[in-house]
Amino acid sequence: ITTPYDLPTPNTYTWNVSLQRQFGPNWIATASYLGSRVMHLYMNVPINYAVLVNGPIVTTGCAATAINCHAIANTDARRVLSLVNPAEGQYVGNMDKWDPSGTQRYAGMTLNVERKASRGMSMNANWTWSHCTGYFQGYNTKTDQTVTVVNNPLFDRGDCDTDRRHVVNVSGVAQVPRFNNNTLRLIVTGWQLAGIYRFASGTPLAIQDGTDRELNGINHQRPNLVLPEQVYTGKSCAGCPYLNLAAFAPQPLGTVGNLGWNSIVGPRFWGLDMALSRNFQTREKQSLQIRVDAFNVTNSFVPSVPSTANPISNAVPAFVNVSNNMFGQILAAQPTRKLQFALKYAF
Repeated sequence: ITTPYDLPTPNTYTWNVSLQRQFGPNWIATASYLGSRVMHLYMNVPINYAVLVNGPIVTTGCAATAINCHAIANTDARRVLSLVNPAEGQYVGNMDKWDPSGTQRYAGMTLNVERKASRGMSMNANWTWSHCTGYFQGYNTKTDQTVTVVNNPLFDRGDCDTDRRHVVNVSGVAQVPRFNNNTLRLIVTGWQLAGIYRFASGTPLAIQDGTDRELNGINHQRPNLVLPEQVYTGKSCAGCPYLNLAAFAPQPLGTVGNLGWNSIVGPRFWGLDMALSRNFQTREKQSLQIRVDAFNVTNSFVPSVPSTANPISNAVPAFVNVSNNMFGQILAAQPTRKLQFALKYAF
């Protein structure tokens, strides 16, 4: 990769505003807005890409008089440096340069309701509605950072890999009060029940061809979207197809697919964890706590997008690779229910 001499430093601007009001002695409601903008993000722009030669090209599998002889097999022979100087250019493969024109924008609203601890109960609930857009940074299903279309980085602008349109968190703690009755105090006093519920929209997915359809030597290209209303099957069970393969089609060789980057959303996530504990006061400054934690307490099946890559398809994960027979299939899940027991002595 080449680095320009006067490469600017990335910078970030953030702004926020909050409005808060208290209702009664224990309830607080908060509404917040957060925005940010990042400028001068570095992108990899190819400078030794393969071009479609509209004329004779002498290379393996092509006759000296062949016209428009384009194939993946002769990618290196069609690279820019190979065409300028075949004797030396044949030894140079893919080459990129850093382009600092990448940007990223975020805007989000958070609504929060909190109940302070009172009469043995406290709770907190919040909902975040946000949207992040920008140029890809290679963090998710697109494992490299080279722009897909030469001299057109706008083609790779879409939802950020970290974009979660909706995020909900609800937590609460309930404590049994201290009873005056000795029997009740011995049996139930000191028990505490806590729970956390989490929900998040699915992660953006970069659906890919799994092969070089553009014939330019750049990996991780996207296909055509032919059935935009039938992308999702509506199924999220184990082994079920989450995405409809018929909604996508490989673009004609030498062309660019029309599917936007990160324009498809993966399965949503949710989880419920709970904890039950009891404190025993052994001495004035000493206590004993027994505790059991339950993660995914309902033992529900929550699908997840697998990260397993297909080594024969430019490291494109099978879930987003339209050339893979496991495309769009839910073959992985969040962890099943787990119980954790603990004993703690504080002194």
